[in-house]
Amino acid sequence: MVRSSRSFPSFVMILILALLLMLPLAGCAQATPTPEATPTPEPPESVLPPIELTDKKITVLSQSDADAFVTLVAFVQSAYPGLEMDYVAVSWSDLGTKLATLVLGGSAPDVYYARTRDFPLIAKEQLIIPLDDKIDFGSTIFKDCSVTLADCQYDGKQYAATSKGNIGHIIWYNNKLFQEAGLKTPRELLAEDNWTWDTFLEAAIAINDTDNGIYGYGGLRALDWWLSTGKDILAFDADGAPINQMRDPDIMNAMEFWRELSVGKHNVISPELTPVEQFRQGKVGMILDGAWLASSQLEEMVGNGEADFAPMPRYPSVDKHYSWGVYTALAIGNGAKNPDGARAYILASLYSANATAEERDSDPILKAQAAKVREEQVARGYDDADFAAQDFISTQVIPSFCPSEKVAGITDYMEWVVCKTMRDQGSSYLTNLEIQEDWLVDFIDVYNAEVRGVKPTATPAG
Repeated sequence: MVRSSRSFPSFVMILILALLLMLPLAGCAQATPTPEATPTPEPPESVLPPIELTDKKITVLSQSDADAFVTLVAFVQSAYPGLEMDYVAVSWSDLGTKLATLVLGGSAPDVYYARTRDFPLIAKEQLIIPLDDKIDFGSTIFKDCSVTLADCQYDGKQYAATSKGNIGHIIWYNNKLFQEAGLKTPRELLAEDNWTWDTFLEAAIAINDTDNGIYGYGGLRALDWWLSTGKDILAFDADGAPINQMRDPDIMNAMEFWRELSVGKHNVISPELTPVEQFRQGKVGMILDGAWLASSQLEEMVGNGEADFAPMPRYPSVDKHYSWGVYTALAIGNGAKNPDGARAYILASLYSANATAEERDSDPILKAQAAKVREEQVARGYDDADFAAQDFISTQVIPSFCPSEKVAGITDYMEWVVCKTMRDQGSSYLTNLEIQEDWLVDFIDVYNAEVRGVKPTATPAG
């Protein structure tokens, strides 16, 4: 491959900053809690350690304001009475900048809801502190968190405590359009272990009627498709060095499938950036989005049985369903004024997030929370089939946490430059990869230089 004579790495760093500020691809870390009222039984003293709090006020930096944390606040305060949280909310794309501003200005947040792309840079730059001497990561709270905890390590130390993670996106489908097309629904296919890329494509083609403004599928992210192979465009070796997987056969299959969904072949993708409204109008058969739509834009459709959900279809070459995953990563700002309060908040938060079904059933607070959530879902129209699908997604689908996000800018560049061109023009992945490969490799070189202290090996031009 011929490398250009562009200035490195300054030009690329400018590009990275622009991408991070302008292209808010949904982050893999930080799942936002859903607000709901919660009873407050006795705290779970047997699981959470006692913490003596002389200062009972903490500052929490997050992408969400206090309204999103009503349930969590009730739980934290039942576990550690009197602890008060002041939530500072900024947009997801501005979180890293805000953290740096607060830390450098002497007002570090006690708790920071971190993003995958923050690591390991915010640890290297000492914007957050190691937690190894503050939190017992051998606790049962973290027994299922080895993958997500490893994401937040740097130089042999643990810089954030994490949840075990959950699935970020599901497939919503319009029952009426499936019925009119004489198709089995995704759930029926799932029950037969036949909900795959192939049956997804068959359904999208059968529903598609662009002459009448109806599309088989809505959702402009290729990332969910390449992650459904169980792989990402980058992996990392034991030393933290990025491994380029952009030409891996499974990744290339995913990219070609994505191209075929677009004008490149079948033209079943709605051109709308956010096709939820089209879906509500019966103009899209399936959309890729979050489960939270059941309590917002799709609440009426769920309630009257018009819309149901299923996991991402299975990549035919694997025997498990994989899907884009999200997790909560909680760190303590360097210079935080109340690290003990932060520790209490982190432990209570992640006990709530990581508890098993048995623990939820035996813990009075968690049991009350689960009962409240189920009660609200039933009120929205959930039936046994919905709960069965929800259980399958939470227990049988394997989350892919998008390790490529650690290399700042590369995931966004692949999505919004390479894959967008494929979607808009129908051109092949290999063609676009060859055009953009120098830029993509430069992102890796910058990561190696800035984070790992490894200079790129020069490739001669010509």
